[in-house]
Amino acid sequence: MGRRSATETITALLLAFTRERTWPQAELARSLGVSVPALRNRLDELTTAGVPLERSEDLPHVYWSVPSGWLPGAVSFSARQAETLMRLLARHARTAERDELLEHIIRCLPRSSPGLATTPMLAGGSRAQEIVSAQAGLEPMLPLVEDAAVTSKVLHINYFTASRGTLEWRDVSPARVLIGPPARLLALCHRSATLKWFRVDNIVAGTIANEKEFRAADASEIKELVAASLNGFHGGDAAIDCRFHVRDPDARWVRTNLPSGALANPCADGIVVTLHTAALLPLARFVVGLGEAVRVDTPALADVVRYLATAALGAARSPVKPAPPRAKRDAS
Repeated sequence: MGRRSATETITALLLAFTRERTWPQAELARSLGVSVPALRNRLDELTTAGVPLERSEDLPHVYWSVPSGWLPGAVSFSARQAETLMRLLARHARTAERDELLEHIIRCLPRSSPGLATTPMLAGGSRAQEIVSAQAGLEPMLPLVEDAAVTSKVLHINYFTASRGTLEWRDVSPARVLIGPPARLLALCHRSATLKWFRVDNIVAGTIANEKEFRAADASEIKELVAASLNGFHGGDAAIDCRFHVRDPDARWVRTNLPSGALANPCADGIVVTLHTAALLPLARFVVGLGEAVRVDTPALADVVRYLATAALGAARSPVKPAPPRAKRDAS
């Protein structure tokens, strides 16, 4: 058996484990052209260095394995998984980071991969930009928000509250992230000790406050608030049952374009829509857009619809605006 240097053996070992996760010890030694004792020395060195080698016995055989998907300093994907990842990335807003990832995957894919036939589309060629497009990432704080939410860390953010026109620092403990657009963060505000929605694009600056204690919100309270919200908005009051009728032919369009969580049931002349929510303002905006085809049955919702419609009609001719109902206020 020929002699091989320790460095050559270790390099060959790592390559062997990228081809096969599990090797019988004797077969691995033959494959590398070294003795079993020499192989054991190199395996012990790799284990000491942190390579996650696993030893098992099925006498008289000994086996060595690495975890599924393991590669030194990397994550492995099959060609099929890489192609799926490319398609998902291609649907994302075009950024330098997104293009860099796509180009790297394309370089790593086997030349025989079927996915390379669609490389121009996946790489974001000129035709692809016309067919598959998304708004450019306008929320640079989103990665920080996601990291804090996943790791249960406190966020120290400089936040612009649109309803008051104020910019101030807050400490919040993230509970949920809605990607949007626009992206929104549901978090426990340390100042008010309540759950609130925050628009990520209104976060001017921020950092993870490792020295501060994370405050976990009650899971049932989070679930209830999310269910009562609409597009990341919660009016601040208790959720109520809202109901309105939409006549045909408008009902045919409305049935497939309802706000999240709304249910449509057929009636004699169209549909009856019901929704349990505390987000009266965005719901009222949707209803106003339906014009004369809609009839609102819920008084509180009707009040907000009436305010919006009256304000829109009178804005051009009257300097005096009607007082908005409570539902107009932004809970953030």
